[in-house]
Amino acid sequence: MRSRYRSRRDALVEALRRFLPEARICGIAAGLHGTVRLPDGDDELAIRDEAARRGISLTAMSDHQLRKRGGPPTLLIGYAGTPEPAIRAGVRELAAAIRQVRRTASR
Repeated sequence: MRSRYRSRRDALVEALRRFLPEARICGIAAGLHGTVRLPDGDDELAIRDEAARRGISLTAMSDHQLRKRGGPPTLLIGYAGTPEPAIRAGVRELAAAIRQVRRTASR
C-alpha cells in the first residue's frame, strides 16, 4: 500500500504543478492528503462549491475553523482512494473550476 499511496501522492503533486502552478502544496510529506494554498483573493468556499458541481470532492480549510480567522485560501485534497489517472483528471478539472470562479469574481 505504501508504494500505491506514494504513486498517488506523486501524481497529485505533478498534476498540481502542471495545472495549478500558482498553488503552493503543503503537508504532502505525511498522511493521505495535501493542502493546497491558493493565491490571496481566491474564494475557497466558492471554489469548493464549483468543484462539487463538477464532481470533485474536496474541503476548504475554513470548513474546519470554529471562528473565521482569515488566512490564505487553502483546499484540503485527499488522494488515498483515487486512482492516479483520476487524480490527474480531477486536478485538471479543479483548475478549470478555479478559473471559472476567478472569472465570475472579476465581473
